Amino acid sequence: MKLPQDWHEASEEQAWLLGDKLNQAIGRDHILTAQTLEQVFDSEKAHNDL
Repeated sequence: MKLPQDWHEASEEQAWLLGDKLNQAIGRDHILTAQTLEQVFDSEKAHNDL
């Protein structure tokens, strides 16, 4: 699959950091609580929020 410029496959560490950030942002009553998510791609621009 050809990715847009500046995008690449996410590492396990990047996926873990995003998951941790998500867990901090959502409450226990959120629809995504206790759901399994998979981060496949990542952009360097996205790290500005982490």
